[in-house]
Amino acid sequence: MPALRAPWRFWAVAYALLILLTGTNLPTPLYRGYEASFGFSPLVVTLIFAAYVAALVPSLLVAGPLSDAVGRRRVLLPALAVAALGSLCFALAEGTAWLFAAGSCRASRSGRRRGR
Repeated sequence: MPALRAPWRFWAVAYALLILLTGTNLPTPLYRGYEASFGFSPLVVTLIFAAYVAALVPSLLVAGPLSDAVGRRRVLLPALAVAALGSLCFALAEGTAWLFAAGSCRASRSGRRRGR
C-alpha cells in the first residue's frame, strides 16, 4: 500500500463530503417545525420538495460532465460554498421563500457532490 504524502488532504476531503452529505439530509425533518412556525400547509412542503427535485435534476446533468472537463476539485469547492449558502438560508429563514431558496441550494450542492 503506498504511503500517503499528505494525509490531511484525505481527511479534508472526507470532512467536506461528510458536511455535504449531512447538509443534504438534515433539513428534511426540520420542515415540520418550519411548517408550524410559518403556518404553511402540507402542500407548501410538497412544493418545497418539488423545487428541490426541479433544481437537482439539471445539477446532476451538468455536474458530471463539468467535473470531467474541469476537475473534481473545481466542482467540489463551489459546492461547499453553495452548501454554506443553503445552510445560511435555512438558519435565517423568515418565510417560505427562504425555504425555497435553501432547497434550491441544497439541490445544487447535491448534484455537484454526486457529479461523477
